[in-house]
Amino acid sequence: MSDTGHLAISLQNPLEVILRFVAPVSAPRAAASANALTNAQLAMLGHGFFAMHNLQLDKALLARFLHLISGKKYSNVHNSDVHRKLLQLPKEVTHCELHRIQALCQGYDLPELYAFLAQGCKA
Repeated sequence: MSDTGHLAISLQNPLEVILRFVAPVSAPRAAASANALTNAQLAMLGHGFFAMHNLQLDKALLARFLHLISGKKYSNVHNSDVHRKLLQLPKEVTHCELHRIQALCQGYDLPELYAFLAQGCKA
């Protein structure tokens, strides 16, 4: 355990980092937090996280994953707004979106993800 009470986790394994987002919070709190994100922000975080770790996923698979962790419903993943936002990436990140994402990344101690996204989510 670190001084802050969080487990020290190696960032070498991307799945461990995903667990840092999901594990420490209850399901209702996690859903509320994820639902507070716009679909564009959710797409940027998902794309950026996997691209930062050199993992290329099919956009439909990534959209399904993002819907799973956010609790956002969809009838057909290819018609979902999250999938459409993923197809538009990489795109220039607006200052407002970056500010919201910065706060989220700082809250989960992921400054490297924020730095990657601040470079325009280029992978």
